[in-house]
This record gives sequence, C-alpha cells and structure tokens, in this order.
Amino acid sequence: MPRIEPLPEDKVDPDLLAEMNRLVESGQLGSGNTAWPRIIAHHPDPELVQVRLSHIANNGTDGGGTLGARLRELLRLANAQLVGCDACSQARYDSELAEEAIACAVVGAGEELSERERLALAFQRKMHLDHWSIDSETYRQLATVFTTAEIVELGDAIATGMGHGRWLHTLDMLSSGEPVVPWSHTPDAQSESDRELTSPL
Repeated sequence: MPRIEPLPEDKVDPDLLAEMNRLVESGQLGSGNTAWPRIIAHHPDPELVQVRLSHIANNGTDGGGTLGARLRELLRLANAQLVGCDACSQARYDSELAEEAIACAVVGAGEELSERERLALAFQRKMHLDHWSIDSETYRQLATVFTTAEIVELGDAIATGMGHGRWLHTLDMLSSGEPVVPWSHTPDAQSESDRELTSPL
C-alpha cells in the first residue's frame, strides 16, 4: 500500500471513478489499478483531478500531443528510471516498442533511436541531472528537429513527468506495508505554532 492511503472507491466521485477504471482497462494506467488516481482524488479541486486523469490518458496508449506515442513512451520510461519509480518502470503503454529501444532510452545511445528521440532524451537527462547546463545551444539543437510547439510540449511533458515521478517514488506505490497516512487522517488538535515547531520539514 502506498504511504498515503488512496481514497476509498465509495468516496470518489462516480464519474471520476469510472474514468479511473477506464484507464486501468485500457492499459493507460501503468500500475494496473486505481491507487495513484485515488491518491490524487484527495485533492480538494475536482477539476484538477480531472486534468490529471486527462494527462494520464494522453501519455498512455492514446499518444497525445504532437510528439507521438513512441517518443512519449520513451520519455516516460526514461523518466521512471531517472526518478526511481518502480511502478512506472514496469508498465508498458506501447506494446510495439522494442526492449532494445527502451534500453537505449535509459542509457541515451544506440541505433534504435532516431535523432529526434536522441535529442529529446538528452534534453530530459539534462533536466533531471544538470539543468544548469541547458543553454541556448541546447535549444538550437532541439530546433533542428522540433517545431516551437513541440519543444514547449517536450519541456512541459518532461517537467510534469519529473515532478510526478519523484512524488510517486516517495509514495512507495508497490509497498505491501500499511499506509503511513490514512485516507481520513487529520492532525491531532494543536496550535499552529506548535505544529511549526515540531514539523520535520
């Protein structure tokens, strides 16, 4: 069980739950269950939850955007390796993508990759490991094979993947242990100043 307990199904808006189950059935939810979106469903803004579900759908078997399903899948899998998200690493949204290409995506080399894929994955590695090294020349190189809209989509996809991937890693999604934070948790009654003094963050 993840460290934050997913919202129970009977507490999730029925339309959102139907969409979550559709994502599982279509293979667009890599974990094969609704745990991750039911964690997101704790968020107080239902519109944001719907946006997150749409994002999952567009990065799954639908492909989505202008980058294409294959590149988006390579980016997703390389991101999973870079952030250490085991649940994402095990999932495969594109059954036609050879494991050789996936291996190349992770290490960043190999004949299996096109020039667009190679540059996109190199950009992703820099974003993860050394974003200070991204300069004007980096964008000039991207512009040799990507349109302006594609570069923006690429940057946004990488940034979103990094954030969610790192958060998923901290949640320990494949854990068999009990959740650290129950779904209905509220802090013990104490003053705000006491909370600030005792906060480990």
